[in-house]
Amino acid sequence: MDICVIHGSSISGNNDKAIEIAKSRILQIGNVSFTDFYLPKDVPYLCFGCQECAQKINAINEECPYSGQVRDILYSMHKSDAIIICASVFSLSDNGQIKAFLDHFSYMYNKHFIAKSLFAKSALIISTTMGAGIKHPTRSISQSLLYWGVQKVHSCPLTFWTKVWNAMPFEKQQHCKETIRKKAEEFYMGIASKTNLRQVIHLRSL
Repeated sequence: MDICVIHGSSISGNNDKAIEIAKSRILQIGNVSFTDFYLPKDVPYLCFGCQECAQKINAINEECPYSGQVRDILYSMHKSDAIIICASVFSLSDNGQIKAFLDHFSYMYNKHFIAKSLFAKSALIISTTMGAGIKHPTRSISQSLLYWGVQKVHSCPLTFWTKVWNAMPFEKQQHCKETIRKKAEEFYMGIASKTNLRQVIHLRSL
C-alpha cells in the first residue's frame, strides 16, 4: 500500500512532528510505503489562471505551462492508495503553498474533469496552527478534495499555541499525539478495509 504525503511547508517544525507521529502509527498497524512531496519545492510556481487546464482537459494536465513541475505529484495522487496533506494556518486561512497546490489542480473539480482514480481514495488532512483560525482552512482543503472526487476525507485540526513542539506542556504534547494517532489509525483502517474488499471482489471474479 502506498500513501502520497504532501508537506504543506518545507520548514521543519510542528507539521513535520505531526506527520512523523501519523506515519509511525500507520506503520505500526500496516505494511505501508510513503511517497513524500514538499511544498513549495515540488510545486514551485503559482497558477496564474490561464485556464488552459479547464479548456483542454486531460488526466496529466499537459496543457498547463507548469505541467513538468507538477506531474510527479499529480501522478502520485492518482496511483497511490490514499493521500495525506499537512498544512499550516497563516492569517486565519490556507498558507500560500497549499493554496498554490490546490489552484494547480482545480481543473480536477468534477464539474470540469472526472478523475475516476480518486473516487475510491481516502485522505487525511492534518492542519496546524499556533492560535486561532483552524476551522476554515481545514474545511477549505477538505472541500477541494471532495470536489476532486475523493470518497472520504478525515480531518485532524490541531491548535498548538506554540511554535515549537517541545515548548508545549507535556500534557498538551500527549493530548496532541494521541489525537493524531487516533485519526491516523481511523484513516488507515478505512483504507485497509477498501483494499481487502477490492481483493475479495478480484478473487471472486477469477
